[in-house]
Amino acid sequence: MEKYNNEDYNWWSSPANISAKEVVPFLLNHFTVNSVIDYGCATGDWLAVFNDFGVKRIQGLDGIWVQPKTLKIPITNFKSVDLTTHKHDSEERFDISISLEVAEHLDSQASDLLV
Repeated sequence: MEKYNNEDYNWWSSPANISAKEVVPFLLNHFTVNSVIDYGCATGDWLAVFNDFGVKRIQGLDGIWVQPKTLKIPITNFKSVDLTTHKHDSEERFDISISLEVAEHLDSQASDLLV
């Protein structure tokens, strides 16, 4: 899987934040959302917006290359995982699962696991 650096995340952060500020209120107006998980969350921009709009249970998953100091969410809401091998605990449920700009960077063999 391709690894990213802080420069990549800085470049994506602003557009991600702008998009999330448009989409999240729409979702919250149409659905009851108390929890969100983000597969490939990068620095957690989308999750931070969900949190700003009152969703308190957020979980971000991404690779070990994400530096904790760059996170927009609390470190306790972030887990370093290899998305090509990570199997989500089926007992843990979330109201919404998001994964933006991630799957195309994974080996096709990981697609069943991610989905």
